[in-house]
Amino acid sequence: MPSMGIAGDARWTSEPQSSDPAASDDARGLRLVTYNIRWGLGADGVHDLDRTAAVLRLLDADIVLLNETDVNWRRSGNVDQPAYLAEAAGYPYMYFAPALRTRASGGRGASLYGNTLLSRHPIAHAETVALPVPLGREPRAALVAQVVAGGKRLTVVGTHLGLSERERTAQTARLAEIVTGRPGPVVLMGDFNALPGSPEMAQLLAGPAGLVDAHEFAGRPAGLTFPAGAPSARIDYVLVSADLADRIVAAQAHAADASDHLPIVVELAWP
Repeated sequence: MPSMGIAGDARWTSEPQSSDPAASDDARGLRLVTYNIRWGLGADGVHDLDRTAAVLRLLDADIVLLNETDVNWRRSGNVDQPAYLAEAAGYPYMYFAPALRTRASGGRGASLYGNTLLSRHPIAHAETVALPVPLGREPRAALVAQVVAGGKRLTVVGTHLGLSERERTAQTARLAEIVTGRPGPVVLMGDFNALPGSPEMAQLLAGPAGLVDAHEFAGRPAGLTFPAGAPSARIDYVLVSADLADRIVAAQAHAADASDHLPIVVELAWP
């Protein structure tokens, strides 16, 4: 699959489709989800984006980070998946951060692939940051957004890291730079392709970054997410800044067959 580098036309929408998005904050806190959807290809090998949307509606999260979302790929029906899922799952705010631009549309223009943020709360600002990759490897990127929930700003960073330890170590070093010293609470989530205790994860959980693994803090250290049918590895994470640690209420992997990964659901007391 030929790569043409990081795409520069990330999109975000901020036109509300419902009433005050902060209205339920005091009642239920803030629910976060990270989910590698494999462009809607389920554990059974069937592509069904409506099944993905059904999982999102069931999880009923306030902020969702999706990995492996397509825009204009023939394999997924040339659909704008971020826009489709935002509408189908009922999210008024969306930001798409492509990491890869290529030609896989069957002659219908460029194809994009990357990370998507869905939110019930306004996205005040968002940007796409390229992560370091060795020559010839798949481009990787981080989505960095400011979400305003209940009158408070939350920095949300979402990413999907590389397949080799060498590239992940460089990428987590860059992510540590992004989150270190950032004012206010921070959440970093996504598919890190790294196991707990790995050097890559240590760069995020120790040192200046000082992030907290929500799953371990909540007392659920297993949290296996891959492969979905019989999960044996934890490679999907929700990490939070230290000032959010005592606001972690619950964290768990959720059973679903819409992808080869399971989604992680984290509940925070908020604001």
